[in-house]
Amino acid sequence: MFYHPSSGKTSGFLASPGGWYDAGDYGKYVINGALLTGQMLLLYALYPQVIADQTLYIPESGNGVNDLLDELKYELDWLVTMQDEDGGIFHKLTAKNFSGFISPEAYNLDRYVIGKGTAASLDFAAVLAQAARLLAPTHELWSQMALRAAEKAWKWAQLNPQMAFSNPDDVKTGEYEDTQFDDDFYWAAAELYLATQEAMYLNYLQSNKETYQNQPIVGSFLQEMSASLRC
Repeated sequence: MFYHPSSGKTSGFLASPGGWYDAGDYGKYVINGALLTGQMLLLYALYPQVIADQTLYIPESGNGVNDLLDELKYELDWLVTMQDEDGGIFHKLTAKNFSGFISPEAYNLDRYVIGKGTAASLDFAAVLAQAARLLAPTHELWSQMALRAAEKAWKWAQLNPQMAFSNPDDVKTGEYEDTQFDDDFYWAAAELYLATQEAMYLNYLQSNKETYQNQPIVGSFLQEMSASLRC
């Protein structure tokens, strides 16, 4: 994939295979992928047998690992490719414009690594830390790598706490802009604390409390957090 100038790079290519296409186009987006994968990892944490091995009929079925985890790792492996050397996360990998309604094999537009931002970096940090914790029993070495990547993304976001993404003038694909990062910081700190038990993440959570609506899925997450804090 080519680097768009908004990536901060002026030459070279990025190998970025795998991952999921977006709902309406053949681009791949870090924020969308991280949020969906995080929700599905939470589903697995709450109901670990919800999609057992040999349930989804994917290429990995029959390998002794939960099929949901196998499918989520396919997206997680792509997310890992979107981390720059400095720890920051590129926002998306798309063409400059949407294609028409065509089948995947007819897609022939050049795709670019576009932008970098605080939201993508924090959502990456959150979901990679979450995945590192939940996949450790089945993917120990991968989980160690994922946690290092999450910590590196967190450090980058701390140094760049207000880098909002917006489409460059020549790019018309999904923007998914965001200028409020408190919730992203909180999610990342929570997952990093659960994964590492390091005090600096707990201190962040205690000093930057968020208000959430009383939804069952949020309640389950907070219950998991509370259990960890009591340990």
